[in-house]
Amino acid sequence: MFINIISCPLCEAGVENSSFKFSVSEEGHEIPILECVVCGLNYKSNHQANHGLSSIYNSNYSHFSNDKSLTGYKGRILRIPGSATKGLRHLDYGCGNGSFVEAALSNGLDSVGADPFLPDTTHIRFLKNRFYKIDAADEEILSLGKFDVITLWAVIEHLPRLRPTILNLSKMLKPGGKLIFNSPYGKSLISRFNGRHWKMATLPEHLHFQTIDSLRYISSLTGLTLKSVRNCGVPFPLGANSNNINDSVGGRRNIGSGDNAIPLNTISKILIFLRQIALGGGGNNLMAKFIRKLIHLAHIGDHLEAVFQRPRI
Repeated sequence: MFINIISCPLCEAGVENSSFKFSVSEEGHEIPILECVVCGLNYKSNHQANHGLSSIYNSNYSHFSNDKSLTGYKGRILRIPGSATKGLRHLDYGCGNGSFVEAALSNGLDSVGADPFLPDTTHIRFLKNRFYKIDAADEEILSLGKFDVITLWAVIEHLPRLRPTILNLSKMLKPGGKLIFNSPYGKSLISRFNGRHWKMATLPEHLHFQTIDSLRYISSLTGLTLKSVRNCGVPFPLGANSNNINDSVGGRRNIGSGDNAIPLNTISKILIFLRQIALGGGGNNLMAKFIRKLIHLAHIGDHLEAVFQRPRI
């Protein structure tokens, strides 16, 4: 069952204030992707109802896997401003199986996790008594108290009630506290190049996509200062194509599809190598830092990473 969205999930302006970008196909339905002219958010004008979303987030969903490596999460710790300070109170919202919470704890943060979709069958081996099954769009989340750092890694694009989630989480920051999240970039080169074949848009669990303008709107909505925006992720022209990159390496001759297919030649193989480094495969070494900096400066990544801060009193 699909539900029609009658207003922007972020600013709540009616859909008549949004422009059409392209459409994607989901279970035989054509789903228009719109861009709000008020706040800049890109979003799907209809998507699966809550029970449909819940069926996606079962124990087989990668976010809830019990076998997830901690390698990439340890790299993210290094990108939390002030994370070297022991004892910072930290909330990881959309924590999945708790891998990042464990990585944060091992680096001295007082970390807890919360997730609205975690299946009851998932064994939370990392969280123990540090997990809350709760929806941040509900005011119940406020009972967890105040935090120095709140993170949402590959989570915000999944949330059907975006505005109340953002407002509630912003209220939970201590003075000087930071809200950090990443999101598929709605205006990335790969999204423009691939259109309806952009993988971030074809995934049914991805409901909306941030832009620079929507991040600025979040700042004005919450009173938080937008401290930094980093263009990151996979460099153009690879990005999130509708075909799996690893499958391409395993035998396919092209990356992408149709007119946008890219031959898997030497240049493509080099780009795949750069992709692996940019995604954290190189850990904290100089090459990984260089590639990430290059992606940011050239503005060719398919994700945005934003850091907001509550003003100090």
